[in-house]
Amino acid sequence: MITDPRFARLLTLIGAALRPPPGAGRIALALTLGLICHVSFAAAVLTMIAAMFFGLSESLGRVPWPWALMANAALIAQFPLAHSLFQIALAGLVLARLAAGMSA
Repeated sequence: MITDPRFARLLTLIGAALRPPPGAGRIALALTLGLICHVSFAAAVLTMIAAMFFGLSESLGRVPWPWALMANAALIAQFPLAHSLFQIALAGLVLARLAAGMSA
């Protein structure tokens, strides 16, 4: 297990997280992104609680029948497609550049 290169990368990652480079900008960026993440998650949870309170009967409107089938199919397909997309290496590079671009 110790000779596994994945384990060595994990230890490098942990070491870098415990000893981050100094800089007020980096700290501000990390706190801002963390705040955005937590606020959006809290909003999603509160929206779910409100929807459950009304028994999922309240909504923003209805989709007419011919389009409802395609809307439902798109909603069903988006979950596995988005999760597969975020697991490929190219998506990791794009997300890393987006975060790096925010600090520049």
